[in-house]
Amino acid sequence: MDDLAGTYMSADIQQHPCGKPEPMMPNSALRNAPLHRMFKAVEQAFRHQALLRMRQEGMDVYPGAAPLILHLGDEDGLTMSELGKRCGLESSTMTPLVDELERHDVIARVRDPEDRRVIRLHLTANGRTLEPCLRVLLMDLQEIALSNVPDNDLAAMHRVLERILTNLQP
Repeated sequence: MDDLAGTYMSADIQQHPCGKPEPMMPNSALRNAPLHRMFKAVEQAFRHQALLRMRQEGMDVYPGAAPLILHLGDEDGLTMSELGKRCGLESSTMTPLVDELERHDVIARVRDPEDRRVIRLHLTANGRTLEPCLRVLLMDLQEIALSNVPDNDLAAMHRVLERILTNLQP
């Protein structure tokens, strides 16, 4: 009986790194490959292709800076904290990105004339030229990424992702 119980336990229970037993997930593709890994793989593949295409087009910025440029294209003059919130980035991440974009003459830090303590971020002339090209490049890449994905699969993916987002929000 002990051998049978040991076999059952080893088949259904894994030892968690913290030392606690952890039930094994059911045998399905999504359960055995955690969702966060799939999200990460898709993001990495998209960023890699974006970087290659941006370099081919002579865009001297990194894909990680794209959301900053696109948000400023939508609403120029945001503060660093406003832009960080929209991009989902902490200030410790924002500062080096903004520094890099400033070095490449894509954005400029400008003191708010109404409140000199506030610094607003603005696209430079170079940034205003870059932003629509970057937007088109990313939309084209999205089209490539979604090619051969039937509309009904895409609609199902959107519904599932929206449900996951809802489930994870506080």
